[in-house]
Amino acid sequence: YAPLALAIADYLRVSRSVNVLPEQVLITSGTQQSIDLCARLLADTGDAVWIENPCYWAARKVFYANDLKLIAVPVDDEGLAPSATQMATPPKLVYVTPSHQYPTGVVMSLARRRKLLEIAAQTGAWVLEDDYDAEFRYAGRPLASLQGLDANERTVYMGTFSKVMYPGLRIAYMVVPPALIEPFRCGLYDLQRPGQLMTQAALADFIKAGYFANHLRKQRLLYGTRRKLLSNALKSVLGSLCVLTPHETGIHLVLYLPDAVDDVAIALRCAQESLSVRALSSYYIAPPVKK
Repeated sequence: YAPLALAIADYLRVSRSVNVLPEQVLITSGTQQSIDLCARLLADTGDAVWIENPCYWAARKVFYANDLKLIAVPVDDEGLAPSATQMATPPKLVYVTPSHQYPTGVVMSLARRRKLLEIAAQTGAWVLEDDYDAEFRYAGRPLASLQGLDANERTVYMGTFSKVMYPGLRIAYMVVPPALIEPFRCGLYDLQRPGQLMTQAALADFIKAGYFANHLRKQRLLYGTRRKLLSNALKSVLGSLCVLTPHETGIHLVLYLPDAVDDVAIALRCAQESLSVRALSSYYIAPPVKK
């Protein structure tokens, strides 16, 4: 729906510093569909994909389903940190969540962003930037997108409305480099047959009329208050055992437990109390690198 693509392009230029024209915006039914389209069109069977470790589980499954070779790249305090061995074998795709790494919450440093884009330019790799919840920034300056730094146009930018609106709204978007517009447009319509035109039209009007911006402001205030309450409650109960990730961005927190604690057992016990928490260990596809 062209008016929605225009509204998204205008929004991303202002809020996320994305270099985008409306024709670069493609509407999908979710981030998983966006990742799947990239895997199908930009890689062949057996190609290597750098994926963050720990990583978003759905992205991992999509790459597996497309028979790609997953390379688990550790994440440290500055974001993606490929080893010398990994650097020696460049990937075809690099999947990252630089503005708020999922699940650790780390923000990729400017130096790491530039290094990643340099690798992509030198090797011909494509960077898949999943900017899933960066709209929720509670302190400090807004974070610019990785795509906005990419002078060589090797980045596919992905976002979704399911986090900022509600999960049942199955509308997401991709911003593809100019060279990929026609191949991706054809691939999207031939492989996935997008729809929901009435919902897309309503969302376009919602954004254009200014309601979306007002909604984001209200939700930032609400979620920021909830995060502070949760953080204070955890600290008051756990004391020195409470080690939280930085939480200036996003809609989740990570609580690190002592090494001897079984996080899977904790998650199951919480479920019995109708609390939805997830074990961090389940997001690793290779053993974590000890600091």
